[in-house]
Amino acid sequence: MDKYLKIGILTIVILLFASCLNNDDNEYVDPIESVSQVSIDSVKIPQASMQVFTTQTIKTFSTLKSSCENFYGYDYQKAGLTRNIVAYLYKINGKSCGTTTYKSDDSFNFTPEEVGTYTFNFSSKKKLGGDSIIVKTIVVTN
Repeated sequence: MDKYLKIGILTIVILLFASCLNNDDNEYVDPIESVSQVSIDSVKIPQASMQVFTTQTIKTFSTLKSSCENFYGYDYQKAGLTRNIVAYLYKINGKSCGTTTYKSDDSFNFTPEEVGTYTFNFSSKKKLGGDSIIVKTIVVTN
């Protein structure tokens, strides 16, 4: 009986090891061609005021090309009570972008650590070109 138990355990270990040998997670993932800044079209802040050390989720909306672009992440810089936010997208290599677009809605959490009026500067673009900023504020109390 002990012999069969050892053989069974050895078989399971060998099968588990063999199943991991050809486990290439990147086999079906399209490579990233580039990462670039994307314009933030609009911002939704649920509460204009909140208490210190509480958390709220801030949502941003951007227009991306549906067949080749996806949201990558934020560059979130702090300077006192001012926050400068830039959004980035990544482009998938080897895919034609076409003209179809979609609204990407992405978010980050804000948890203030001190009382005051926080100013958020979101990087945007004007429809006719040029840089623009969407400014939002949140008042933080005790």
